Amino acid sequence: MVQRASLADISSLTDRSTVMVRATVRHLQLKRNILGDLWAALKIHDNGVSGTVLVFSRTYAGLAREGLIEGALCDLLVEVHFGQDGKPKMRLDSWSIATDA
Repeated sequence: MVQRASLADISSLTDRSTVMVRATVRHLQLKRNILGDLWAALKIHDNGVSGTVLVFSRTYAGLAREGLIEGALCDLLVEVHFGQDGKPKMRLDSWSIATDA
């Protein structure tokens, strides 16, 4: 069973935790890092807390094709890593449009 967490709880998790986050999509932006690799940043927010989820380029194509749009309330399965600065970094594993069922 996957643990649910709010964006506010992400910093209290352990490294390499996998959690389900329910958040609203702000926007999805394709970027290129300094090595030339394509990746995307999924900007999300939940109850006044904002975050960025790393999305690999092969997943980005699926998100764009499936119509992930600004304002969509989604359940995001993310893996949380902590950088050397101690800040949490989230990487998208899977997603779905949130339902209350």
